[in-house]
Amino acid sequence: MNDDNIDDLLIRYITNEATTEEMAYLQKWISAHPENEQHFAELYELWQQALNIDEEAIDTNAAYEKFHRQNLAKPGKRKSNLFYSALSCAALLLLAIGFWKLSERKLPANGDLKLVAAKGASRIFNLSDGTRVWLNGGSVLTIQKGFNSVNRTVWLSGEAFFAIGDKNSKLPFLVRTKKYAIRDIGTQFNIKAYPGDDIFEASVVQGEISVENRLSKNTSDNRIYLKAHQVLSASTDLTKYNSTGEEQPDDKFQKIRIIQMQPDQQVNFVGWKDDILAFDGNSLEEIAKTLDRRFGTGITITEDRLKKIRYSGTFKHARSATEVLDVIKENTDINYYQNGNTITIGGDGL
Repeated sequence: MNDDNIDDLLIRYITNEATTEEMAYLQKWISAHPENEQHFAELYELWQQALNIDEEAIDTNAAYEKFHRQNLAKPGKRKSNLFYSALSCAALLLLAIGFWKLSERKLPANGDLKLVAAKGASRIFNLSDGTRVWLNGGSVLTIQKGFNSVNRTVWLSGEAFFAIGDKNSKLPFLVRTKKYAIRDIGTQFNIKAYPGDDIFEASVVQGEISVENRLSKNTSDNRIYLKAHQVLSASTDLTKYNSTGEEQPDDKFQKIRIIQMQPDQQVNFVGWKDDILAFDGNSLEEIAKTLDRRFGTGITITEDRLKKIRYSGTFKHARSATEVLDVIKENTDINYYQNGNTITIGGDGL
């Protein structure tokens, strides 16, 4: 590796495609000189701009010309490298635009638009009403036809954090999941509703929301209001386990409960959008799902008792599932081995 292809390496690093060796090289390169750090910061900002394109603002030719002008105008000895980084990022930009165009061509008859964050990558979208959405890996957000004109309704499968815009506040912002309908009352909130998970969570950071069980026939629990720093958790798992996998029934753990979120607990519910993995008594099975969504790494647990082991810990800017599992391994009796993009977790005898 050398500095001649540094921009290609940086792009691989930014898009989580760099190898362990490349990451180590780049981290050393970035910290070696302030100019290197600035160059990385500029490239990272350009990539973020490419991810945050508004649907209504897309103009392929204009976007490329603006991108081209911005980079050719930057002086200094890295002008040649910046030019090639512009071409590389422009290609990524066009890929992002191509995704939108493809989505538009494949719209179903009802005109809904699907936004997707594949496993291993979270995405940020700016909606036309000014709402900013962080979409976690393995999630799909469907924008209903007529959004920001006759409605502000979206459908979520997975996890997303919403910072609601105020460009069209006369229309209520509504998030629908398979089972629940969440209505915004001027706020920032997180919704976790992955298919196959036995837990639904709604967490309010600012403002207020109402959560309605769309499938319930019982009017007493049909609508619940949540204020700032409150979490609604709906689960069918009525049993907790200790670190060795032994059952410990908890009478307070109900199908629906309201949790008061302390300031230091907020990261447990919304830290993912800031590249923080926070676990607070989560089972190993839940952690495996989180790691799969975050890194796109398939994880299999060979023993049922290990699935129930619970772990608490916080990981900032983790680069791989194995980085997290290595720490968990030190505190439990698990072991694992990796084969390509698949990880198998077993006991000490694995």
